[in-house]
Amino acid sequence: MMKINGKRSQMTDEFESNKQQDRLVRLLMLYFVGIPVSDFLNGFFVYFTSVSSFSFLYKSLILLILLVVLCKKPICGRLLFTMNVSVSMITLMLLVHLQLSSSYMIYNEVLIFLKGPMLLSLVMLLLASFNKKQIIYISDMYFISSWLIISLSILLMMFLGISITTYAAGDLSYGSKGLYVSPNEITFVYALSFWRIIKKIDSICLATIIISFLTLLVCYILGTKSGFVMIGILFLWNLTISQKLGFRRALLLSICCYMLVIVFAEKLFLWIGPYLAIWSNLDFYIQKYGVLPTLTGGRFLLLEEVLHVFADYSPLQLLIGAGFQEFWNSVNSKSIESDIIDLFGGGGAMLVIWFYGFLGWGLSHISYKNRHNSFLSGALIATVLYSIFVGHIAFAATPVITVAIILIEIYKENENKKYFIRPVLNRYSGV
Repeated sequence: MMKINGKRSQMTDEFESNKQQDRLVRLLMLYFVGIPVSDFLNGFFVYFTSVSSFSFLYKSLILLILLVVLCKKPICGRLLFTMNVSVSMITLMLLVHLQLSSSYMIYNEVLIFLKGPMLLSLVMLLLASFNKKQIIYISDMYFISSWLIISLSILLMMFLGISITTYAAGDLSYGSKGLYVSPNEITFVYALSFWRIIKKIDSICLATIIISFLTLLVCYILGTKSGFVMIGILFLWNLTISQKLGFRRALLLSICCYMLVIVFAEKLFLWIGPYLAIWSNLDFYIQKYGVLPTLTGGRFLLLEEVLHVFADYSPLQLLIGAGFQEFWNSVNSKSIESDIIDLFGGGGAMLVIWFYGFLGWGLSHISYKNRHNSFLSGALIATVLYSIFVGHIAFAATPVITVAIILIEIYKENENKKYFIRPVLNRYSGV
């Protein structure tokens, strides 16, 4: 009788534990679904009241509350150690930067570190205590809700006529970004959300055709070239990985295809360009700067000046950077719009290694364990390319959260497997 009562008690405890776990998953899911909503509301407040901190307050304050709620959940020791080292390193770098920064730069410097490196570490730490199935569920809900909210909000604002122009310079203007503040950040999340939905459906049907048409329409309304380029990168990667070439051969073939596109980009652009509705605007910049600077949004026009600035860096500045505001002021720009340059200029080699080390870690795991998972591999490759050539990932809250979700999903795929480097070394050592 006592054994039966003991079993009943154990089953009751397990049932209550599962119910509590489900509540936590739903709570976390609501937080991530609320992120695209907060971005839209942030734009609403900026448009009507000029208040611009709503979105970041939602993402950071709710995140801290959730971390407190979930702090007692067990986390893998290796990941916990990595995140602790990451947070400690970022905090130390921030303290050094604050000592070196002018007083009027301190607020912006703190904000950049909190919205980028610190947020990435904390979101990964938050998600680490959930299992693979729960992470996939949260990830699916985040990407699906992001695609729906961005699509509906941009189309609705366009219809109502209260949309903000994406690009404006003098009399030239094109694109409409709804009420979103940063079109490049939204484009990054939107393209990955579209790709997640397409991979979930995983067949050519009426739903995929409608979703694809709406996505291309929204990218056209936004007026950002990066949206079309990113979708093209994802489709090309899917085409190469689907040939069962293996990760390395697929990656090599993809890089060759990307290089061919870059080589012939000028001729293709001049051939297709006149058929675009915004050609008159683009032609002005082509005549002034050339085709490739126009295609890259002028991001690398400052490259020569940036190299001169780096040449004057001290060994300490090469290691930990000169501070982001100090670096951007030295090149007379708000941002170079290339994360690898911005990270090195503001945070030095340490921050570049830290950020791209995380992305490289993800790629190393995919290359051995997830070679057929074309969403994770394609998303991470697109993230690296987008980060280098477009920017707006390492210092923007929503893209950083998106990258954290992708990385933790990769981690959960490999949580109970041997580390990537071991089987590779065994292969070459003949073991």
